[in-house]
Amino acid sequence: MKTFKKLERKLQQKDLSDWNTERWTKAVLTAMCATGRKLECTVGASPRFVSAKHRDGGEWLYDATWCSHDDDGWFKAVELVAESEWSSLERIEEDFQKLLQARATIRVMVFDAGQCDGGADAIAERLCKHVRAFHGTKGDSYVLIAYAEDEESWWFDYSLIQAGAPGALPAFQRL
Repeated sequence: MKTFKKLERKLQQKDLSDWNTERWTKAVLTAMCATGRKLECTVGASPRFVSAKHRDGGEWLYDATWCSHDDDGWFKAVELVAESEWSSLERIEEDFQKLLQARATIRVMVFDAGQCDGGADAIAERLCKHVRAFHGTKGDSYVLIAYAEDEESWWFDYSLIQAGAPGALPAFQRL
């Protein structure tokens, strides 16, 4: 979240009126990948969105992936997986379903809150229903980062979905 707050402060100083979804994706994934590299993770992301300076390899199952390895170089864990979707509620839900099956320490969904009449909260409610329905969740956490705006400014809304037992209503918390 610290990375996104920093990105938010930096970008709020710029004129973003001509930014399209590709520019937003580049900014978001580059910030995320740069952070992963600082944490000494092996970072994968599409070269279309993230320069070689901020990643170790191409996209690996998700828009961004951080992996850790042991001292001998053996794959140890997936530390973070992230999906970024700006186009529609349906596409946001499709990408979120990828995160449901991920075995990662941190799962992040970045999306445009304007893709649903109720904004970030309405989308989060839909995503909570996916978590509840999926029987592979056992205490999994999902960080939601929603791009929101009004007539005067924009910001990121942060929230967390914490899964309970399969079929149980997950906990939702604004961060």
